[in-house]
Amino acid sequence: IDESIENACDKEAKSLQKGERIDDAIKILERGLEIVNNESSKMKDLLAILYCDRGDKKIGDKNFSSARKDFKKALEIKPDYNRANKGIGTTYNNEGVEAANKHDYDKAIKLLRKALEYDPDSHQIKKNLAVALNA
Repeated sequence: IDESIENACDKEAKSLQKGERIDDAIKILERGLEIVNNESSKMKDLLAILYCDRGDKKIGDKNFSSARKDFKKALEIKPDYNRANKGIGTTYNNEGVEAANKHDYDKAIKLLRKALEYDPDSHQIKKNLAVALNA
């Protein structure tokens, strides 16, 4: 039974994802995981992807705090998920750049350092931090 629930949830979530109904797809997978007692790695993987997709959309809308929540949910599901870490780094980076543009360099430096905690290899974050430190 669990496998058929898993397959049905996976199929429905992917269909909703294609229709850009990410919130509904997330709900389907969360409910499916409750039914199968959180054991489906297939549903967990797709759920982490959907949280990151939604987080990316929120970054585009400049809703950084909410985006971070989605990326953190993805990390709860897949603790070493690189895409989620990079997403969180991007939210802090973008907030840091906004702060620097408003000449709030102390805030910018704090946010950019936080960004590097999540995405330590990002040349863009390092460049933005250097600019803020030199300002």
